[in-house]
Parts: sequence; structure tokens; C-alpha cells
Amino acid sequence: MAGASGGNAMITTVQDLARFLDALLDGRLFARPETLARMTSMIEARDETGIPHWYGFGLEAYELGGTKIVGHGGGAAGYTAMMFRIPARGATLVTAVNTSDLMTNAVEVLVPSLQVILDEP
Repeated sequence: MAGASGGNAMITTVQDLARFLDALLDGRLFARPETLARMTSMIEARDETGIPHWYGFGLEAYELGGTKIVGHGGGAAGYTAMMFRIPARGATLVTAVNTSDLMTNAVEVLVPSLQVILDEP
């Protein structure tokens, strides 16, 4: 159904997604600051991975190796994208992969990329 409604037709770049996430988390997209406050108010959301995970209104957070990342991941037929800010580093990381498996994106692209960022001085 997503394809029939245009859901598989989003055209963007990782740069656009990073710019969007930065503007969102910096509070530049809302007239009312409480909108972002509600999005970033999260509850614990345990899943099968056992990785510490929290979910809010459209945003999620993970703790990987003691580092918290905040953003969102998703996809549709044939692709996945993940966009996360690493507050401790002031960095935003966006991955886009030609696979429908979000876990493949996370394990093979996002986590190794995050490790490179965290290993930098």
C-alpha cells in the first residue's frame, strides 16, 4: 500500500536528512517550543536486541557503548535510512542503504560509522 500512495517515492539525500534532523533537534521547525519538548520526552521501549532504547513522538534514542544517539530510522521496499544525532560529539550521522532490512543498515553501516566518529579525538 505504501507504494501505491507514493510512500516509496521519496527523493532525498543524506545531506537533506541531516539538515532536517539538525533543524528539528535545534527547535527551528516549530513555532511552539513545547512541540519539540514533547517529541524528545521519551519512554523506555525494550526490544529484542537488548540495546537500551527509548521512544518519543517520532524520535527514538539508543545507547550504544555508553553513547546516546537521538533520531529516527525507517524505510520501505528496497531501502532504509537512519538519521541520528550524537549529542556528545555534536555530530549528525545519516545512513541510507539499498536494502529493506533496517537491521542490516544498523549493523553493517550505522554502528561501524558511529564507531569511527567515537574513535576520533
